[in-house]
Amino acid sequence: MKTPLGLLAPCLLLFSSVVWSHADPISDLRSVSVFRDADLNRLGSGEVLAARGPAMNFNRGLAVESAYAVRLPVPRAVGLHQQFDPVRHPDLKVFLQGAIPNRPSPASFERLASAPSNGSVNAFAKATENAPADPAKVQLSAAEAKTFTGGAEVSRGGLSPAVVQFWSRILAQRAQAYASGGINAEPAFEGAGGTIRPGEEASRLLSEAGKVQQQFGPIIERSGLRGHGGGTGTYQLFDVDGDGAVSLSAFHSVPVNDGAEAADITYYSSSGFYALVSFYRFWPVTIGGQPATLVWRVDLISSPAFSELRGIERVGSGAAFMRGIQKDDKAIVSDAAGAR
Repeated sequence: MKTPLGLLAPCLLLFSSVVWSHADPISDLRSVSVFRDADLNRLGSGEVLAARGPAMNFNRGLAVESAYAVRLPVPRAVGLHQQFDPVRHPDLKVFLQGAIPNRPSPASFERLASAPSNGSVNAFAKATENAPADPAKVQLSAAEAKTFTGGAEVSRGGLSPAVVQFWSRILAQRAQAYASGGINAEPAFEGAGGTIRPGEEASRLLSEAGKVQQQFGPIIERSGLRGHGGGTGTYQLFDVDGDGAVSLSAFHSVPVNDGAEAADITYYSSSGFYALVSFYRFWPVTIGGQPATLVWRVDLISSPAFSELRGIERVGSGAAFMRGIQKDDKAIVSDAAGAR
C-alpha cells in the first residue's frame, strides 16, 4: 500500500525532541505510550494492545494508541504496512482499494466501476445522486456537488457509470491538490459541522497531541502534514455504519536511528470522519531468535460523530473506534505471519 523503506535515501534525522534508548525498545514503548506494562514476549505471541490516548480539548477529536509485534525485520515490516490490503480481510469492510499514481487523473480511479453491489454501496450511490441538494452528506463543497449530472444506467458493479465518472473526477482533483502541497492544499467541503478544512482539522489534532508532536517530529516534518506532497497514495471504497464511502490517503515513512517512523494520512473521506492520521514507530527487536519489529501506533481522528455525543455514548463510540483499530492491527499481524 505504500513506498518500501528500502527505496528511501539513507539518512539520519536528528530531532532534539525525539529520544530513543536504542538498547531496549520495550522500555522505549513503555516510556512513551500508555502501555506501561507492555511485555515483548506476549506481543511476540500475537497480543495486540489498544487503549484510548490522552483526552483532547477538541470536541470531535480522539486519540487511540495500540502496540503489537510483527515477525519481520524493520524494512519488511514497513513494507507490509505500506502494502497492506484490507480487502483480503472481509471483517474490515473495505470493498475496494487501489493505488494512486504520482500524477493522478480520473482514469486512476477506474476500479470504482467494479464496486460490488451491496447495501452500503447502494446507499453511497443514492447519497451521490442527492449530492447537489445535500453536499454535506458526502462531504463535498457545493461547487463540487453541483457537477454531478446523474444518469440511470447501471454498471456491472454497484455504481452507475455516472457515479463512477463523478467520483473519479472528484478524487483525482483532491489527490492532485494533496500532491501539490499536502493536506493544507486540500479544498474545503461541507460537513455536519459546517465548512470543514482538512488541513485545519489535522493541525488541531496535532495541537491537542503534544506527545505525538514530540515523539514523531521526523515524520511530521517530512510528510503531507507540513506541506509536502508525495508519499504512496491509496484510495478505498469502504463501509461506515451501513453506508458506503470513499477515501484518499498517503503513506510517508522515514528511517530514524535503527528503526523507522511512518504517517498514514487520510486526507479526504466522503463520510465518517474529517481527518485521520495514523502514526507508527518501528523498533527492531529479536523474537524467538529471529529479527522482528515492535510497533507503536497512534491514531488521531476528527469525526462529527464525537461532537454530537456526550458521556457514556461518547465513551462507547470511542471504544468502537478503538476496537476497529485493534481489528486492523490483528489483520496486519496475521499478514506478517503469512509473509515469513
